[in-house]
Amino acid sequence: MKNLKPILFCLLLLTAEFIFAQYEGSFPHDAYIIGDAVRIRDASNTQGKALGKLNFGSHVKVLQQSKNSDSFGKRNAYFWVQIKTEDGTTGWTFGKYVQPVKR
Repeated sequence: MKNLKPILFCLLLLTAEFIFAQYEGSFPHDAYIIGDAVRIRDASNTQGKALGKLNFGSHVKVLQQSKNSDSFGKRNAYFWVQIKTEDGTTGWTFGKYVQPVKR
């Protein structure tokens, strides 16, 4: 199973942008974090104060998508999403690391 984690992670990243676009305008919805030590911030940008971190597989509720998107280097641009964690923390994280649950 440990050897499958990187493969599953890559597959989820490849499909995240396509699947996320299907949920635009459909909030709130359930999702999972698909990265390790993914930061939750108080604003939808990298300058926002870090409120905590989530690990691969953490369940969250996506509340909304930001109007602004960011890209790092030559990679695709992704929106920021506002999430609520199972412990009640609400903040923003980079959409690249959020995988909606299929309905």
